[in-house]
Amino acid sequence: MFRLLGLKSGFRDLDIHVLLIFPNWINLFEASTCTLRRCLTGTEKIIRIRAKSKFLKIALPDGSLRTHLLDMTVPMSSIAKTIADKMHLPKSEYACCIEFDKESSQLETAIRILSSAKSLIGLSKKIKVKSAMKSELSKKIRSPLWLDPTRTLTELEPLINARPLCFRRRFWFSSRPLDSGDKGAIFTEFQEIKEHLKIVGTLVRSCSIGLADAAKLVAILNKIENPEEPDSAIKQVAESLFPAQDSNAIIAVIKAKRGAGEIRLAKDEFSLQREFIKHARELPGFGDTFFATVDDKNREVLLAISRSNLTSYHNGKLEERFPLDRVRRWMSVADKRLFTIEVDQGNDNMQVLNWTTDDGAEIQQLLDGYVQLTLHKKREKVVSLSEKITKAGEALKEEFQERFI
Repeated sequence: MFRLLGLKSGFRDLDIHVLLIFPNWINLFEASTCTLRRCLTGTEKIIRIRAKSKFLKIALPDGSLRTHLLDMTVPMSSIAKTIADKMHLPKSEYACCIEFDKESSQLETAIRILSSAKSLIGLSKKIKVKSAMKSELSKKIRSPLWLDPTRTLTELEPLINARPLCFRRRFWFSSRPLDSGDKGAIFTEFQEIKEHLKIVGTLVRSCSIGLADAAKLVAILNKIENPEEPDSAIKQVAESLFPAQDSNAIIAVIKAKRGAGEIRLAKDEFSLQREFIKHARELPGFGDTFFATVDDKNREVLLAISRSNLTSYHNGKLEERFPLDRVRRWMSVADKRLFTIEVDQGNDNMQVLNWTTDDGAEIQQLLDGYVQLTLHKKREKVVSLSEKITKAGEALKEEFQERFI
């Protein structure tokens, strides 16, 4: 057939499309050159359309890893929005990122340096001092690399480099109602919070998360993960959830509370997951995103950002906590690897705090995002209140007209 068409053997991948367009192959002999050219043009379009999409692995918040056919030409924000809609998650709080394994630490370092350096001079300075900043805190945190929402997958493909595309919660802002009965949504949040607490429990010591709270969460999680033998692996659960605390002390508190009848757990997994979420939300460090920094005293300090507070920890102990509504200004100076904030202490007293970090841009984006989410929520409340007042006024007007007119 290729000889009759006058096609070279290199076009053999086109014969399927040609036969689809011309089911009766005999008609190919009678087709004009113009018709054949149109046929090939259509085939090329099909090939181009196929090249726009690619199968990629996506790690979802519920812990699953799925393969999806994604359009490589749309911005990352559109992909994140689509996934959030399908999973019924708040679009403004989730984004796409990639997580580096231990073998990729050098690549991770190079990417972070290049992404934050604005000049060759700044780049050379960063390379010289980066090794000094690679502390144990940085290794424990291993924050993901959030992908630019305005870029397409085609642009970011060399960066992703066959790694799973992770869809993660970037802003811990809203709280899903626990009485909704949506088991899928509750399970997703349970998985998210469990992984989040492992990070918090690794970095923050018992002086910030009390033994009583830790014991309650360990008891619930142990009941979920080991329903048949609840006491056999409780030590392992305690060590995985709160590595910075003494697992033996946690177990002792659990036994004491059980003896006093203070720990009474539900039997079904769904109720246990809701109880775990409810208790975790009450922890002081819940929703914190951690960054490794060095303060003005040249000490390694953890800087934690949440929807309501900016907190600093030294050696896992809480040092200072500032409500975000008191933080007046913040700025990242990439060339100096500096992040600075200005805190209102009252009585016209403004306190300026500085930290040396390579994550200044990410800290600034996180603070900007929380402020935008807070303002958006306030606007929604104002609009809702205005609508209620309008409806109440209309109802009173109708009632007045019915009575007196």
